[in-house]
Amino acid sequence: MDEVPHPVQDSPNHPDPRHGPRGDRRDRPDRRPAHPPVDPVAARRARIAGRLRTAKRIGYSALAGSILAFVAAAAAGFPVALVVLSVAGLIAACVILPLPIILAYGVRAAEREERGRR
Repeated sequence: MDEVPHPVQDSPNHPDPRHGPRGDRRDRPDRRPAHPPVDPVAARRARIAGRLRTAKRIGYSALAGSILAFVAAAAAGFPVALVVLSVAGLIAACVILPLPIILAYGVRAAEREERGRR
């Protein structure tokens, strides 16, 4: 069965009502820019937060490795290699973790304050 074209909507002089007068979407009043404007402070804060997340992952991984090495050392009668690995992981975690934890709190506080101003 052949479809009968709609006399008004399918005519070349009547563009699709969802589009602008020329038949394209450029003239729509509700058109939003493809990319919202970038706030340089928010972008920098996001980069810093990403680096802090990575540093915290490294620090917590060192702590987890230290715990696993200690459990393995305890099960094996405390061989020197596992004790050294356990202590090294603990020292690495103690050196790496404090700064990213404190700075992450600062980043979250800045985001919270900025949301409160909007």
